[in-house]
Amino acid sequence: MSISDGIKIIDETKKIAKDHHDKNLNEQIINLQEYLISLSEENLELQNQINELKSKVEIPEDIDIDNDGFIVKKGDDRKYCPGCWNKERKLSLMPRKGIDRLGVHKYSHRCAACGTIVDTETENY
Repeated sequence: MSISDGIKIIDETKKIAKDHHDKNLNEQIINLQEYLISLSEENLELQNQINELKSKVEIPEDIDIDNDGFIVKKGDDRKYCPGCWNKERKLSLMPRKGIDRLGVHKYSHRCAACGTIVDTETENY
């Protein structure tokens, strides 16, 4: 049974109560109607929270991680920050050119948004 079904039942009950001219019954029906409306609002809020949590947990089918540790999208040659993705599900672009900061031909690509560093064997991706 849905909330709209409950509202229909209340409406029918209100008609019956009106025919019997029972003030107490009418007041109780109004209380029940208000309670049902508050449940409906709470249900809507919970559904929104569920959808928000799902968007944070579910990984779209076109998102993957490559062998270097970058987040990648199918059909897109750009690479994205794994830190930003894991923390906030945001796709922040990583620089294409890495810096040889260690002097051993390991190249570091640093995310401008969060500072996450991905080390690779190649200078450019």
